[in-house]
Amino acid sequence: MAADSVHEGSEVRTGKLKGSDEWCIESVLIVKPVDVDTAVEQASRIVQKIEG
Repeated sequence: MAADSVHEGSEVRTGKLKGSDEWCIESVLIVKPVDVDTAVEQASRIVQKIEG
């Protein structure tokens, strides 16, 4: 899983776009303890990995 490869225990939550078969990333959950800046950077890396 992309999230786990960037930060162990992290999760990505997805949702289906209304009126479409497309899925989108709704949130990225980063396991503590990390500071806010690190969490944002790791979440960005996870999204980039998924969206490729």
